[in-house]
Amino acid sequence: MTYPTILFFIARFPPVQGGTELQAFRLARMLVRQGCTVTVLTQRIPSIAAAHEVVDGITIIRFSSPGTGRVASLVFCMQLLYSYWVRFRYRTRLVQSFLLSAPAVAAGLLRVLTGVQVLV
Repeated sequence: MTYPTILFFIARFPPVQGGTELQAFRLARMLVRQGCTVTVLTQRIPSIAAAHEVVDGITIIRFSSPGTGRVASLVFCMQLLYSYWVRFRYRTRLVQSFLLSAPAVAAGLLRVLTGVQVLV
């Protein structure tokens, strides 16, 4: 049986701690234990986490976003879309986005443009 590749779009991910981040981390770990491949695309806070790492079988890719507010959100959206298109479009079965923010906008655009399954 082939298990799906799942892509998480989330603004922050552990080691940043909050309710959404913790839920996303727990869900990703559970999916990995079930045999899924999970990759998390998130924003990078340079003093806190590496740009790329694997934690508990979860691949985490963090993007640096210049600016603040809307500029940073727009850049992050573009990074998510570009990364999906270049690296993940042929192997992703589901894009899971957390919270109604820039990641959800990117996931919605991907649904319209590519037909990939999206869960917000």
